[in-house]
Amino acid sequence: MTNKKMNMSVHISDGEVILGRESMNYQIVLDDFPKAKQVRILTYNISRNQYKNELINALKSIKEDADVKIVSNIPSRMPTYFSTPAGDSMRRSYRNNFTAYLKRLNPENFQSNPEVLFNFTNHAKIIGTENILYIGSANYSDESSDNIESGTIITDKGAINKIYDEFFSAIIEESIPYFEDEFNVFRLFVLSMKTKFEKWLYWFDNHLVWENPVTQRRSIHDYFELDANGLLELHSNINELNSFVVHLENTYSEEDDDYNDLVDKILKAYETISISWMEEFTITDSDLYEFVVFDEEDYSFDLIQNDADAYDENLDTCVERAMSITHDRYEEMRLNIENDIVFLRDQIEKVVQFLDRVHGRTLDYANKWVAQKVDNT
Repeated sequence: MTNKKMNMSVHISDGEVILGRESMNYQIVLDDFPKAKQVRILTYNISRNQYKNELINALKSIKEDADVKIVSNIPSRMPTYFSTPAGDSMRRSYRNNFTAYLKRLNPENFQSNPEVLFNFTNHAKIIGTENILYIGSANYSDESSDNIESGTIITDKGAINKIYDEFFSAIIEESIPYFEDEFNVFRLFVLSMKTKFEKWLYWFDNHLVWENPVTQRRSIHDYFELDANGLLELHSNINELNSFVVHLENTYSEEDDDYNDLVDKILKAYETISISWMEEFTITDSDLYEFVVFDEEDYSFDLIQNDADAYDENLDTCVERAMSITHDRYEEMRLNIENDIVFLRDQIEKVVQFLDRVHGRTLDYANKWVAQKVDNT
């Protein structure tokens, strides 16, 4: 990354200067994390070891849908490591540091899946949400609470937005991302799809399909809980899964042929999933849709309305006959789709297992790439 000259100033109208020890100067910011929609952290260092772990745990309190960006330097990094005892010591120290930083700041450790970057010229410290922001001497490290640190707490939202939009954005532009952009898009897509299909697998196993403990044969419940809206959501998720190929192909590497070979293998494995069949089976006007929207009460009422004998003393008999016909029709529809429902359930399980394997195997390469980018030893 090219480091450009940077000189910015922001006027504030609401804030206070703080100084102290034995506590985090920015504790008020940490207290805002659980309800924050936006979190920004810029630090020279973090706690390499699990010293108190309070700050890493604070990151885990941030909501899943929050916009979180973390930029950190990695201490002990030198432009050149000389072949001397001091140089060798610094090289070892930095290698230990970046290994620990990659482990502790791995976005997958946090439900908010933060955007994590590294900037090797940064010495600034900013910790904030959309509501409150700290700028001062304290790093985002538990050890900072043992030092005398000073800083400014800002509650001027106009100033906070300007700092994020101008200064923080400029820092990000010259930083090294933990995950490459296209890979990160793919990674988050896979995780999102896996979560959605895990939900459907749970739903099928607890509301639609049951397994005979003796024969281990799966069947569907006599009356299962899936309405038209649920089916439309399932169909939408299956359609969304079709983007998998595009997202994966976008991660092809210009440098890593081994990864590209893996991509080709994943694409072949993807073709073994009956995606097109799943789409057709869950689409509006499919046999499954007709069954899901089948209304026994309306069906019986229509039979009675069209029964010329349904009056006076014959009415009870006609109603009973209509209900029997309706039940038979329901059972006929249910039996006609039973095997397909079970097959759909099995394909959903296959999707979950496939995405889980893809996530793990591609993540290994992504972790190797970021290690190569930050390792100059």
